[in-house]
Amino acid sequence: KLFAVDFKATVSIFSQSCTIFAHLIPGQVAADPSFCGRTCPIDCRCSGTTVRCTGPMDAVPMGISSCAVNIDLSDAGLAIMHAGAFSGLTSARTLDLSGNSLRTLPDGAFQGLRSLETLRLNNNQLMKIPADILQPLPALREIHLQNNQLRFPACETIDNLPSLRVVNLSNNRLTRIIPHPGTPLD
Repeated sequence: KLFAVDFKATVSIFSQSCTIFAHLIPGQVAADPSFCGRTCPIDCRCSGTTVRCTGPMDAVPMGISSCAVNIDLSDAGLAIMHAGAFSGLTSARTLDLSGNSLRTLPDGAFQGLRSLETLRLNNNQLMKIPADILQPLPALREIHLQNNQLRFPACETIDNLPSLRVVNLSNNRLTRIIPHPGTPLD
């Protein structure tokens, strides 16, 4: 079974063995027939609907397929995220950004991830979570924020997330937690 390699790659096909050798220009990607029939970003491994990228990386890689369901950028050396880095990834259900060096999250960081159920931001250096950062995530069920430098979470950050069931804030520098009005204090 043959497949195409995009992006001006030089392709040699040996018809007897059906082996494809691609010589890519640096920074380009090769088609992986097991990955949604799409391309996989450089420095990433793609299989089925899972993308796993390793670092060090300066930014979220471009070219992640819109059919990716599990995106793992853990321990990739990310220090900065740009707004809209995940736009168009409407099928993503799990995003793992744990073990990076993220200090801040820009407004619009998670725009477009409307199917996201699990967000892992643990083991970073986050000091605060912007108030509206999670609003584009109506399906979010779990957010993992443990082992950061959060001083106090803004309750408005998790308001209006009807599916949210797990919020892990352990091992932060919390000085207070302000409960949502009407929440019983046991």
